[in-house]
Amino acid sequence: MERHQLESCPVIAETNISVLRVAGDKVYKTKQPRTFPFVDQKSLTDRQRLCHQEVELNRRFSPDVYVGVEDITDGGETVDVAVVMERMSSERSLTRLLEAGVDVEECVKDVARQMAIYHQSAPRSAHISEAGTYGAVKELCASACRRWRPLYRRYSIPRCSGRSVIDQRSTWRAAKLSSISGWVLA
Repeated sequence: MERHQLESCPVIAETNISVLRVAGDKVYKTKQPRTFPFVDQKSLTDRQRLCHQEVELNRRFSPDVYVGVEDITDGGETVDVAVVMERMSSERSLTRLLEAGVDVEECVKDVARQMAIYHQSAPRSAHISEAGTYGAVKELCASACRRWRPLYRRYSIPRCSGRSVIDQRSTWRAAKLSSISGWVLA
Protein backbone atom coordinates (compact mmCIF):
# COMPACT_ATOMS: atom_id res chain seq x y z
CA MET A 1 0.00 0.00 0.00
CA GLU A 2 1.22 3.50 -0.76
CA ARG A 3 1.90 5.67 2.29
CA HIS A 4 -0.51 8.41 1.15
CA GLN A 5 -3.30 5.82 0.86
CA LEU A 6 -2.67 4.53 4.37
CA GLU A 7 -2.41 8.02 5.84
CA SER A 8 -5.81 8.91 4.34
CA CYS A 9 -7.45 6.04 6.28
CA PRO A 10 -9.08 6.97 9.58
CA VAL A 11 -7.19 6.16 12.78
CA ILE A 12 -9.31 3.95 15.04
CA ALA A 13 -6.77 3.49 17.83
CA GLU A 14 -3.35 4.77 18.81
CA THR A 15 -1.03 3.63 21.57
CA ASN A 16 2.52 4.59 22.48
CA ILE A 17 3.77 1.82 20.19
CA SER A 18 1.12 1.34 17.44
CA VAL A 19 -1.40 3.06 15.19
CA LEU A 20 -4.44 1.23 13.80
CA ARG A 21 -6.18 2.50 10.68
CA VAL A 22 -9.25 1.10 8.98
CA ALA A 23 -9.49 0.65 5.21
CA GLY A 24 -12.76 -0.99 4.19
CA ASP A 25 -12.86 -4.49 5.64
CA LYS A 26 -9.17 -4.42 6.69
CA VAL A 27 -7.28 -2.89 9.61
CA TYR A 28 -3.65 -1.82 9.17
CA LYS A 29 -1.52 -1.73 12.31
CA THR A 30 1.77 0.11 12.05
CA LYS A 31 4.43 0.21 14.74
CA GLN A 32 5.47 3.68 15.93
CA PRO A 33 9.21 4.20 15.22
CA ARG A 34 10.14 4.45 18.90
CA THR A 35 12.33 2.76 21.47
CA PHE A 36 11.22 1.81 24.97
CA PRO A 37 12.86 -0.36 27.62
CA PHE A 38 10.57 -3.23 26.58
CA VAL A 39 10.74 -2.87 22.77
CA ASP A 40 12.97 -1.30 20.12
CA GLN A 41 11.06 -0.55 16.92
CA LYS A 42 12.93 2.55 15.77
CA SER A 43 14.33 1.04 12.57
CA LEU A 44 12.33 -0.28 9.63
CA THR A 45 14.10 -3.63 10.02
CA ASP A 46 12.97 -3.87 13.65
CA ARG A 47 9.37 -3.00 12.72
CA GLN A 48 9.37 -5.59 9.92
CA ARG A 49 10.63 -8.28 12.30
CA LEU A 50 8.09 -7.33 14.98
CA CYS A 51 5.18 -7.30 12.52
CA HIS A 52 6.09 -10.77 11.22
CA GLN A 53 6.45 -12.04 14.82
CA GLU A 54 3.06 -10.57 15.75
CA VAL A 55 1.33 -12.27 12.83
CA GLU A 56 3.09 -15.58 13.50
CA LEU A 57 2.11 -15.53 17.18
CA ASN A 58 -1.44 -14.25 16.84
CA ARG A 59 -2.40 -16.49 13.91
CA ARG A 60 -2.16 -19.37 16.37
CA PHE A 61 -5.16 -17.97 18.22
CA SER A 62 -6.96 -16.00 15.48
CA PRO A 63 -6.09 -17.45 12.07
CA ASP A 64 -9.16 -15.89 10.47
CA VAL A 65 -8.19 -12.38 11.64
CA TYR A 66 -4.49 -12.02 10.81
CA VAL A 67 -4.08 -11.62 7.05
CA GLY A 68 -0.34 -10.95 6.97
CA VAL A 69 2.26 -8.21 6.71
CA GLU A 70 2.28 -5.56 4.00
CA ASP A 71 4.97 -3.08 2.99
CA ILE A 72 4.06 0.60 3.04
CA THR A 73 5.71 2.27 0.09
CA ASP A 74 6.45 5.76 -1.12
CA GLY A 75 7.29 5.95 -4.80
CA GLY A 76 8.09 2.24 -4.89
CA GLU A 77 10.43 2.35 -1.88
CA THR A 78 9.44 0.54 1.32
CA VAL A 79 9.20 3.15 4.08
CA ASP A 80 7.19 1.23 6.68
CA VAL A 81 5.35 -2.02 7.28
CA ALA A 82 1.93 -2.94 8.65
CA VAL A 83 0.18 -5.93 10.16
CA VAL A 84 -2.97 -6.48 8.10
CA MET A 85 -6.05 -7.85 9.86
CA GLU A 86 -9.66 -8.51 8.99
CA ARG A 87 -11.87 -5.83 10.49
CA MET A 88 -14.01 -7.22 13.27
CA SER A 89 -17.44 -5.96 14.24
CA SER A 90 -17.26 -3.61 17.20
CA GLU A 91 -20.54 -5.13 18.37
CA ARG A 92 -18.66 -8.35 19.15
CA SER A 93 -16.05 -6.69 21.38
CA LEU A 94 -15.88 -7.91 24.96
CA THR A 95 -16.83 -4.46 26.22
CA ARG A 96 -19.97 -4.33 24.09
CA LEU A 97 -20.96 -7.88 24.99
CA LEU A 98 -20.61 -7.12 28.70
CA GLU A 99 -22.54 -3.87 28.33
CA ALA A 100 -25.32 -5.84 26.63
CA GLY A 101 -25.44 -8.31 29.53
CA VAL A 102 -24.17 -11.29 27.49
CA ASP A 103 -22.76 -14.13 29.61
CA VAL A 104 -19.14 -14.42 28.44
CA GLU A 105 -17.78 -16.51 31.31
CA GLU A 106 -17.26 -19.73 29.31
CA CYS A 107 -15.66 -17.84 26.43
CA VAL A 108 -13.25 -16.05 28.79
CA LYS A 109 -12.42 -19.34 30.52
CA ASP A 110 -11.72 -20.94 27.15
CA VAL A 111 -9.37 -18.12 26.15
CA ALA A 112 -7.64 -18.34 29.56
CA ARG A 113 -7.18 -22.11 29.13
CA GLN A 114 -5.75 -21.69 25.64
CA MET A 115 -3.33 -19.01 26.83
CA ALA A 116 -2.27 -21.10 29.84
CA ILE A 117 -1.61 -24.12 27.62
CA TYR A 118 0.39 -21.99 25.20
CA HIS A 119 2.46 -20.42 27.98
CA GLN A 120 3.19 -23.82 29.55
CA SER A 121 4.99 -24.87 26.36
CA ALA A 122 6.39 -21.45 25.36
CA PRO A 123 10.16 -21.06 25.07
CA ARG A 124 11.85 -19.89 28.26
CA SER A 125 15.14 -18.22 28.99
CA ALA A 126 16.77 -16.38 31.86
CA HIS A 127 16.01 -13.09 30.08
CA ILE A 128 12.31 -13.92 29.69
CA SER A 129 12.06 -15.07 33.31
CA GLU A 130 13.76 -11.91 34.60
CA ALA A 131 11.54 -9.63 32.49
CA GLY A 132 8.44 -11.09 34.12
CA THR A 133 9.51 -10.68 37.73
CA TYR A 134 7.76 -8.28 40.08
CA GLY A 135 10.87 -6.10 40.27
CA ALA A 136 11.27 -5.86 36.48
CA VAL A 137 7.59 -5.00 35.90
CA LYS A 138 7.71 -2.52 38.78
CA GLU A 139 10.76 -0.79 37.27
CA LEU A 140 9.13 -0.72 33.84
CA CYS A 141 6.08 1.05 35.27
CA ALA A 142 8.23 3.44 37.32
CA SER A 143 10.30 4.21 34.22
CA ALA A 144 7.13 5.02 32.27
CA CYS A 145 5.99 7.33 35.06
CA ARG A 146 9.35 9.14 34.98
CA ARG A 147 9.09 9.60 31.20
CA TRP A 148 5.53 10.89 31.47
CA ARG A 149 6.19 13.24 34.38
CA PRO A 150 6.84 16.29 32.12
CA LEU A 151 3.46 15.69 30.48
CA TYR A 152 1.69 15.71 33.84
CA ARG A 153 2.68 19.31 34.41
CA ARG A 154 2.14 20.36 30.82
CA TYR A 155 -1.34 18.85 30.47
CA SER A 156 -2.47 18.81 34.13
CA ILE A 157 -2.64 15.01 34.22
CA PRO A 158 -2.73 13.57 37.76
CA ARG A 159 0.71 12.30 38.75
CA CYS A 160 1.46 8.70 39.39
CA SER A 161 3.94 7.17 41.76
CA GLY A 162 5.57 4.08 40.27
CA ARG A 163 5.45 2.32 43.65
CA SER A 164 1.85 3.05 44.50
CA VAL A 165 0.58 2.31 41.00
CA ILE A 166 2.41 -0.97 40.65
CA ASP A 167 1.68 -2.03 44.23
CA GLN A 168 -2.03 -1.34 43.80
CA ARG A 169 -2.13 -3.20 40.49
CA SER A 170 -0.05 -6.07 41.87
CA THR A 171 -2.35 -6.49 44.86
CA TRP A 172 -5.38 -6.46 42.56
CA ARG A 173 -3.79 -8.92 40.10
CA ALA A 174 -2.68 -11.26 42.88
CA ALA A 175 -6.23 -11.35 44.24
CA LYS A 176 -7.66 -11.95 40.77
CA LEU A 177 -5.12 -14.66 39.95
CA SER A 178 -5.77 -16.50 43.18
CA SER A 179 -9.52 -16.32 42.58
CA ILE A 180 -9.30 -17.82 39.07
CA SER A 181 -6.44 -20.27 39.55
CA GLY A 182 -8.89 -23.08 40.21
CA TRP A 183 -10.58 -22.93 36.83
CA VAL A 184 -7.92 -21.75 34.38
CA LEU A 185 -6.53 -25.23 33.82
CA ALA A 186 -9.52 -27.21 35.07
